[in-house]
Amino acid sequence: MADKAVQTIAEPLPEKPQSETAPAPSAAFDDEDDDEDSITPEQVAVNEKLLSRCLALDLTGIRTLLDKLDADAWWQDQTTCESCLHAVIRGLHLVRTTSATTIADAESTARECLSVLLAEGAVWYAPCGRGETPGCLARRLGEGVLYKTIVDAGVRAELLLRALSTRTPTATPNPQTYLNAPVTYTTPLQDTHTLLDSDGNAVMMSWETPIMERSAALLFSSVRGEVGGVVLNIGFGLGIIDSIIQEQHSPALHIIVEAHPDVLHKMRATGWMERPSVVVLEGRWQDHVESIGRVLGERGEEVLLDGIYYDPFGESFDDFLSFADQVVTPFLRPPADTTDLGGTFSFFNGFGADRQTFYDVYLQVTQIELLEYGLGVEYEMLDGEALPQNAGRSVGNKDEPVAGDIWKGTSRKYWDIPGGYQLPTVRFTPPA
Repeated sequence: MADKAVQTIAEPLPEKPQSETAPAPSAAFDDEDDDEDSITPEQVAVNEKLLSRCLALDLTGIRTLLDKLDADAWWQDQTTCESCLHAVIRGLHLVRTTSATTIADAESTARECLSVLLAEGAVWYAPCGRGETPGCLARRLGEGVLYKTIVDAGVRAELLLRALSTRTPTATPNPQTYLNAPVTYTTPLQDTHTLLDSDGNAVMMSWETPIMERSAALLFSSVRGEVGGVVLNIGFGLGIIDSIIQEQHSPALHIIVEAHPDVLHKMRATGWMERPSVVVLEGRWQDHVESIGRVLGERGEEVLLDGIYYDPFGESFDDFLSFADQVVTPFLRPPADTTDLGGTFSFFNGFGADRQTFYDVYLQVTQIELLEYGLGVEYEMLDGEALPQNAGRSVGNKDEPVAGDIWKGTSRKYWDIPGGYQLPTVRFTPPA
């Protein structure tokens, strides 16, 4: 769902085979691999010298090799595949742990080394042989200043690539392929549930429940009046957030858009179609933009959505932005006055969630892109039970995780980062 299937940055990231996700700037990197195959021994020697100067934090030497000897800033060690960016990060960490040099000076030099290399073509997301990107290495070693430098470079690169429309399309699941194939409901552990597509991609998992509980509360946080709010959810899946909305918030109108025939069958079997406040639109949201407006219009000319949640499966970051344009901006309730927050939009935030660096880059990219639609984004950190590594804990002893693997039966993890979940609250930005 949002970000559960598509991913977006350097390589196909697993988000939930999503919905989620960001495209990948991998084409240029692949071209560099081709260049490496035909590189001369002399050029290899120059590039290896560049790696050693990066490890030494020799800014002058780095500039000389790049400017005068045409060293390749994207070069990676032939054994470890660590890049020049990795080498700078390791060089600073070495200074920090073994040298009496003023760390502030070394940090400043290392940051400038990274900036020079990035400006000359170093690849901010390039993983080493262990799959660790420069940002991942900086974060693991506690080099926060350099981590921020890498993330900022990633944000700039992603925004530029998007603006130039030069991205290579991501390997996103074809929506029709997903809809034409069966889905499976599984119970990998006691009291845990998973919905899988035909390829074993997790469409939704019960570890998301704490996220959905908090998200549902946000959708109703600015409802005006005593009557329950008017909300829209895209993607029923296991029905986690929809059940929470019904059981804890008593909405006046609850619109659900769901496209998969098997999920719709289960909804019918469990009585969702007959619930008095629920309207189910069968199909993808792209098929129902007018229908959403019609359903709202039947409730009154002034009726708009107090809350919108977006968690479809197999959609890209561009699909997400199209949703913001076609559904959120026309149907989300704007603030009535200076005391009113207006309606709330939220989504499953898994863009780039297989590497912390990618995730942190897309937190900022999402904020910047949504501003184009007059929408401001704030994040709230959730950790603890809101993370899959802590899911399935026994009720009797919260400190002891239940034995077993909640990802059992899935083809990949759509959430695999150490940091917490950043829960987004999206509202119209106040007028200037």
